[in-house]
Amino acid sequence: FGAFIVLCGLTHLLNVFTYEPHPFLYMLALTVSKFFTALVSFATALTLVTLIPQLLRVKVREDLLRLKASELDREVGMMKRQEEASWHVRMLTQEIRKSLDRHTILYTTLVELSKTLALQNCVVWMPNEAKSEMNLTHELRRRNPSDDYMISIPTSDPDVAEIRKTEGVKIIRPDSVLGSASSGLLETGAVAAIRIQILKVADFKGGTPEVIQACYAILVLVLPKDDSRHWSYHELEIVEVVADQVAVALSHAAILEDSQ
Repeated sequence: FGAFIVLCGLTHLLNVFTYEPHPFLYMLALTVSKFFTALVSFATALTLVTLIPQLLRVKVREDLLRLKASELDREVGMMKRQEEASWHVRMLTQEIRKSLDRHTILYTTLVELSKTLALQNCVVWMPNEAKSEMNLTHELRRRNPSDDYMISIPTSDPDVAEIRKTEGVKIIRPDSVLGSASSGLLETGAVAAIRIQILKVADFKGGTPEVIQACYAILVLVLPKDDSRHWSYHELEIVEVVADQVAVALSHAAILEDSQ
């Protein structure tokens, strides 16, 4: 390809002097230059036929490398998010386990989850004695007594019934009965809910307590109003792990209360 460029330039240079009669040797040199230029052009064309597939392969390899680099970036980002989630869970668990009082455990959970996930509100719903209604018992954001908001929801509510059957986190509509009651009728973002199994000691047999499932609570987490903010996978994972830790801490608190 370089020879083709040089010969083309030489041919054009010789053509500059063809504006007047010239000797035979000059015409011969010009003809030879054009001849070699044609040969080199033909050879260049043949070379390109073999080079084009190689160039295409290089392009394909470049695309594959970019794809692998992007996949690697995603994996690294996922590892960092998992490590961050694990760190948050450890910190939350440490705070939750500092107390054996049920109310302290629940309020600590609300406060620490709000700090970690930047929540607008976080509430806990407990069933009444007849287990016919869910009562709002713990809330992160204090409300005014004059606020018109629902503090009880029937257990027959579709979202409540669905959460009772679901082990993981369930995303509910902000305008649902449970979602609006948990947000205090304010404009909110996405709302997530998860059940917390509460265990208590049934009786003691030979010094070993027999634990049965007594009731459940519902933890509702409300994000701020922001179209760009959604529940991510690692955030939902944090909620699930924390809910399990809270259930264990509440069961320990119940055992301590019954033993006293």
